[in-house]
Amino acid sequence: MVNLMIGKKFYIYDQNNRVYVNPETGKKSQSPIWKYYWVEKEIVGETKISWIDNRDRKWKKKDFKESILLLFSKESIEKISQIKKIKSKMRNLFQSLDEIPQNYEKFKQIEELISSLEKV
Repeated sequence: MVNLMIGKKFYIYDQNNRVYVNPETGKKSQSPIWKYYWVEKEIVGETKISWIDNRDRKWKKKDFKESILLLFSKESIEKISQIKKIKSKMRNLFQSLDEIPQNYEKFKQIEELISSLEKV
């Protein structure tokens, strides 16, 4: 649980906040860059049951916990962004491996890796 208070920043997923040029690299993308859908907000006030952000939006305290649409750090956004990239690479790898005898060893290596991860 995150210790919330006035002045604390949080990040909300806003699908309307579309960024096509990475501000860090200047590289253009054909589709919106996922990690820039996240918009920084700040808690500027509170009521008995709500937090109030810097745009005067109220958030019920009982519902205000980290989720798929609400994060409390840039590190969380970066980690999820990296997970999405890794999953995409894995999907591409599996799609590129045809089910032919020449790929048997690759599939066996992947199976061994998955088995070792399941034991953890």
